[in-house]
Amino acid sequence: MLTKIIPAYAYKQYADDDNIQAFFTALNAGTQTYLDWFNQVGLAYYPGLKGPLLDWVATGLYGMARPQLDQQGAPAIGPLNTEVLNVDTLNTFTPPTASTEYVLSDDVFQRILTWNLFKGDGKNFNVFWLKRRVMRFLVGTNGIDPDPAGAGFVVGAEDTSAIGVQVASGILTVTITKARLTTIAPFVTTQILNLFALIFPAPEILDLPARYQYAVTLV
Repeated sequence: MLTKIIPAYAYKQYADDDNIQAFFTALNAGTQTYLDWFNQVGLAYYPGLKGPLLDWVATGLYGMARPQLDQQGAPAIGPLNTEVLNVDTLNTFTPPTASTEYVLSDDVFQRILTWNLFKGDGKNFNVFWLKRRVMRFLVGTNGIDPDPAGAGFVVGAEDTSAIGVQVASGILTVTITKARLTTIAPFVTTQILNLFALIFPAPEILDLPARYQYAVTLV
């Protein structure tokens, strides 16, 4: 890694001009500051980034924008031309439900990036690949597998006993046993579980084969 810039300098005929020398001294100091910043911030290491800088790196280096999650609401049923004949009960009114938009935190976005960018499992989709991905998403705060005991991935993605996978009629369902998950990783929050249940059925967010429909069951 380059730690020192190649300094700019004045041509010899201007070397005795104090103002020009001061200009090049300031230019080189500013350029060195930029180089030091790039070396320290670790742009490619997205788990260490936050906010707009994380968005900029994810889009610029990895081509992945922060996704938006929407739960669509339903319109009111009852006013004129909102009811389907012979379907709804006469003289009833169903109030509308508002749509909900989820702004994904840096932590969740980093977990998504790790799902899509992690190379350690290979690119061949199978049940073990999927279960490791799911477990890594659930336990990987800021996109990193936890390792509180210095035991590698033993408490992270390696133990997938809380994750079940079933395929039927083109629907792939991931079942997460919360009691078992609590034993393996008690730090996994209900919020993360619920967000995963919203994110996973959207294959445009996570790197998943397009031939299946996806669902999550929490038990």
